[in-house]
Order: sequence, then C-alpha cells, then structure tokens
Amino acid sequence: MGIRPALAVVAVVVCTACGHDHTAPPIAATPTAPTTADTIEYRVSGNVGGAPVLIKYTNSIDGLTVLPADGLPYVASVRSSDDAVFLFLEASANAVTAVGVTPLLQVSIVINGRVFRDAYATGFGPIVATASGTWRR
Repeated sequence: MGIRPALAVVAVVVCTACGHDHTAPPIAATPTAPTTADTIEYRVSGNVGGAPVLIKYTNSIDGLTVLPADGLPYVASVRSSDDAVFLFLEASANAVTAVGVTPLLQVSIVINGRVFRDAYATGFGPIVATASGTWRR
C-alpha cells in the first residue's frame, strides 16, 4: 500500500469522525415541587369567670412564647415549611365562676384547618390544659 491510499484512508476516517458529536447529552434537571408552608393555629377558649389566663406555646419559628391573656378566645398562628416540628400549647388560670357554672379551659392546635391536638381542663381553682405533639408532613 502506497502513501496515497494510506492518506485517503486517514482522510475518510477523520472526516467521518468530524460529523458526529460523541459528547453525552445534557441531563435534564429533575424539577422539585415547591414546599408549601403549613398554617399552625394555637387556640384557647373557655369560661374562667374573667380570671386572667396564662398561655404558653412553642414552635420552630418563634421558640417559646409566654403571655397573659385578659380574655378568651385567644388565637395565634404561624406558618412553617419544616418537615417535622414539635408543637406545645398550655393554658392555665385560677378559675372562679358564678354559682352553677363550672370553669373550663380548652386548648387546640390546628394545622391547615384540621385539629391536630386538643385538650381541656375543668374545675375550680387552678386549672391547666395542655396539648403537644410532633407534626410530620
């Protein structure tokens, strides 16, 4: 085989290789669904004869919140997109009501419009209602 046929073979091989792209196609990014935030509501209701109510609640956004409430009902809310969050709600009062009316405190943790945890306390004197739990998506 002479130099000319060898050059012709090399030219054909080089030209056929030039027309093809041998790189891998780009990998399409997997779309991620946007994370929606859950609405968490802390609700306290009841009849404690006008006695002040001490309310405590916790969440991953604000930490522990402690506040006195002069009247019921009381509602507070927060939004969270955490996959898991520990929630706690407590209400206490030194309840005194009119004769024949039993004092009552009710606490509810409501997530996206549905009751997650609920508790109540009834009686005369100091009463405490507590609800807690870990919310997981």
